[in-house]
Amino acid sequence: MLPRVGPKTVATLVVACVCAWMAASANAYVYWSSFAGSSVGRAGLDGGGANASFVPAPQAAGVAVDAHFVYWADGAAGTIGRANLDGSAPNQNFITGASTPTGVAVDAGHIYWTNEATGTIGRANLNGTGANQSFISGANSPDGVAVNATNVYWANNGNGTIGRAALAAPSGDLVLGSVTQFVTGLDHPNGVALDSNNVYWADFGHGSIGRAAIGGVTADNDFIGGLNSPSAVAVDAGHVYWTSFPDNTVGRANLDGSAPTPAFITGTGGPNGIAVDGGAFPPATSVALSPAAPNGANGWYRTGVRVTASATDNVYPVASLRCVADPPAPPAVFDAIAAACPLAGAGANITANGAHSAYAAARDSQGNTSVPVSAGFRIDSTPPTVRCAGRPAFLLGSRGGAVRATVTDAVSGAASGTVAAAARATSIGSKSLTLTGADKAGNVSRIKCAYTVRAHALSPTPSMTWAFALVSGGNATIVTAMNITSVPTPATLKVACTGHGCPSKSQSAAAVRPPKCKGKKCRARSRNVKLTGLFRGHRLSAGSRITVTVTQPRTSGKAFVFTIRKAKLPKTQVGCLAPGSGKLNRDC
Repeated sequence: MLPRVGPKTVATLVVACVCAWMAASANAYVYWSSFAGSSVGRAGLDGGGANASFVPAPQAAGVAVDAHFVYWADGAAGTIGRANLDGSAPNQNFITGASTPTGVAVDAGHIYWTNEATGTIGRANLNGTGANQSFISGANSPDGVAVNATNVYWANNGNGTIGRAALAAPSGDLVLGSVTQFVTGLDHPNGVALDSNNVYWADFGHGSIGRAAIGGVTADNDFIGGLNSPSAVAVDAGHVYWTSFPDNTVGRANLDGSAPTPAFITGTGGPNGIAVDGGAFPPATSVALSPAAPNGANGWYRTGVRVTASATDNVYPVASLRCVADPPAPPAVFDAIAAACPLAGAGANITANGAHSAYAAARDSQGNTSVPVSAGFRIDSTPPTVRCAGRPAFLLGSRGGAVRATVTDAVSGAASGTVAAAARATSIGSKSLTLTGADKAGNVSRIKCAYTVRAHALSPTPSMTWAFALVSGGNATIVTAMNITSVPTPATLKVACTGHGCPSKSQSAAAVRPPKCKGKKCRARSRNVKLTGLFRGHRLSAGSRITVTVTQPRTSGKAFVFTIRKAKLPKTQVGCLAPGSGKLNRDC
């Protein structure tokens, strides 16, 4: 084995959407182990605020970070140390009994480290218990280590390879016989890191950062070249980071390898391992609605809405997705949502009327959690209630009359509390028209509302007086008195007599012809007409009929009908006439 001229390490990564990273970057950091300074250093993701002595860590090599702690490997002491993310409560002997540990990684359930002296990968529970120094055997001078939900990766410095072993789901146990050399042909790989798509390594001997697809199809040992003995590598959602022990710097490039900046952070005290704050890159969580936009008016849905929750990772895989619809109170953190997601996969269809909200949050394999995201929507699939506002009546030929209905809706509310339509008063009788009411969501209901068109009444109202007598032993009837009063001046008065003993038509017409008016008579509203003389000397036989009518355009007329009977006084009928009709009605 060629001698190695510098320390070794591993970096761990986190999952996030770019927007989540931007929002959290002010409180996210890059960490590195300072071999010369016997410490763990820290700086902001923009490289500012560097503190090379953030946590005391003698002989620190690899470094890792999760949502709660920063970890480091002490190769000289054979321990794994741990401190809070703010640097407090450092514990140099969190895990003991390792054999020259040089790399460290962490996921949601375990801590992993490389035992360089024994060629093994160790593992313990997150609380440091249950340490197994030979969780994976057969490594060759392993240096850096990284882990995702399905595999553990490590850098075999001794034979220039990247090793890999599979983890069983959901137990996380090692899959027997799964240890392989994932990437070969490297010089002296030290650090290793992962994101969702690729494996990265720092090739100390080749002066480069290499990269291979997680599928293992292609590998590029010169993904970022021309570096000075890089010892470790880390990745976040937007950048690749590395340490250069000889240059005393932390470098950075874009995630596609462009724009490398070897001196991104300087004065790092002999950097070795490197890690990126996992809390800055939680899973990207979303709540989608279908239809995506409201299909009703004013932001309302008029149908059920399919709600789908999902989460994606940028670095570490999603370990848990939680979601809830219509909780009693909005959840502020991941743990405030019960451990289930009924909206995952194909989603769930919500059909109940009213306002709804859905929330989702995710946790990645390192324990980093996203802030709950939400989607709110309102459903009103029920048409409004429309009721006719009574049965109005209109005069024949009138204009401007309207038939109205009230509109109520208990969900989105009525678009208008009253709807109306113009009534057509062109003929008398019972009519109807259809009114349409809408709610604010755009649902509509229709109803037929009835109304009545009536003719104008004669004004003043004519009245008659009459008297009859039986003669010839009851075989004939004579008119002894017949007068009509209050005949409106514009109205037409007619007398018709049919049957034996009636006066002639000309006589009847002459009897009711209005006289020529002079002076005040022209302004009179009505006239009185004496009809007794018309029937003087006329003996009416049984079956004869006298009809007196008063009519006026678009006005209900008045009719008096007298039917002569044998040995009885005439049958008398008084009623109204519909405009333009000669049929007697009891009620117009």
